Amino acid sequence: MRQILSGLGLVTLLASPLVAQRAPAAPVQAVIDEFVLTMRDQAAWALVTPAAYVPVGAIEDVTGKVATVVGVRSAVATATPDSVLDAFRVALNTAARRGAARTVGLAYMATVMPPGQTTTVSAVVVEVAHRSGYRANVYFPYVYENTEQPVFSAPFSRPGLLQGFTTKR
Repeated sequence: MRQILSGLGLVTLLASPLVAQRAPAAPVQAVIDEFVLTMRDQAAWALVTPAAYVPVGAIEDVTGKVATVVGVRSAVATATPDSVLDAFRVALNTAARRGAARTVGLAYMATVMPPGQTTTVSAVVVEVAHRSGYRANVYFPYVYENTEQPVFSAPFSRPGLLQGFTTKR
């Protein structure tokens, strides 16, 4: 796994509940749903934990285990947020092309304008790609409740940026 993730540090294994999202087929949909929520929850944890890493990448291997990756080793002294996201995309797309993954994803925070609205909102963005060819950027708008925990509203999606599984499209 470390060869596949060159430049990234392996952190932990995760599991999450299943929720429906749009995907090409029911079995694939269940895998993608679980993966997207795992990524969202990992990023949400970073919203309330000052020492947490954001962004976070993840790879689901062919056995169904999800490993998250944080941090980027780079020769660039002053990395920008965009260069960090680009480095994650390169590493995740490379892992996908090497056949070591069933699903890859990247989660981070952003300010976005949901469809049909005229104001921006804070959201956790999960970029996901599955070997079936499914790709999407799923946005989970959130606000903070009195408990200082993020409360998510209905997600929306846009075409995905991760392209590691391009041979399946």
